[in-house]
Amino acid sequence: MFGKAKAKKTVVVETKPYHCMNIERIQSELDVNVTTGLTPSDAEQRLTVYGLNEMRGGGRPSAFKILIRQLANLMTLILIAAVAIAFAIKDWIEAGVVIGVIVLNTAVGFAQEFKAEKTMDSLRKMTSPTSRVLRSGHQIVVPTVDLVPGDVIYLESGDVVGADCRLFEVFNLETDEALLTGEALPIPKTVDTFDDVELPLGDRINLSFASTTVTKGRAKAVIYATGMSSEVGKIAKKLMETNKAKKTPLQKALDKMSWVLLGVAIASMLIVFGANKFKIKNE
Repeated sequence: MFGKAKAKKTVVVETKPYHCMNIERIQSELDVNVTTGLTPSDAEQRLTVYGLNEMRGGGRPSAFKILIRQLANLMTLILIAAVAIAFAIKDWIEAGVVIGVIVLNTAVGFAQEFKAEKTMDSLRKMTSPTSRVLRSGHQIVVPTVDLVPGDVIYLESGDVVGADCRLFEVFNLETDEALLTGEALPIPKTVDTFDDVELPLGDRINLSFASTTVTKGRAKAVIYATGMSSEVGKIAKKLMETNKAKKTPLQKALDKMSWVLLGVAIASMLIVFGANKFKIKNE
């Protein structure tokens, strides 16, 4: 007889955030040597895995498309139908009131969505075209869109940081992070490792973030997040999700109710018009 097989233990490896890792752990995590950087072939391979270091989106906001999206919803279409009926029976006051409601509702929705689209466009533009990195032991300039996790990046005063990175060599570095944290003053940076995994973003001073600006000093760092995985990319992703959010159960129920009301309204209109032999009178 065979004995019962022992259940295998599942080992869960806890991954710490990068501000809690020392440089040795980071080199292991990202499979890179900070003294030589990635090889061109490594960088090319990682680029196919992680994609270009850029903000996704549809480019500049189109006012016409936003307006169409605002008008092409069920409730607005019902109101437009109500306006048409009001005009048909020559009820000018009711038609004017409903038109006012449509204009107000559309204007508010248009303003909110257009503002979000402009913010997305601004985030896409807040990048530097090129960055200096270390590859195969040589400092070279590459397009910022070609940066990948594991790249060793050089930062100095005036640079726009190309991607989220962990600092490992700092010389009097300060960065402007108002875009992310709202902090008005430049943030002094360090290479120290922190223990608190829940440390607020503004207090993770051993990290530097994409689209922030170096105001003072210089540094070297290892990139760990690019594109939509960066902190500024997460903001852009939330804006995109806000514009294309899935409907809540309540919104779905309201949509169903709108269709029912539309059906009842059309049926009632046909009954009334039929009873009057489709003769429309002002009263």
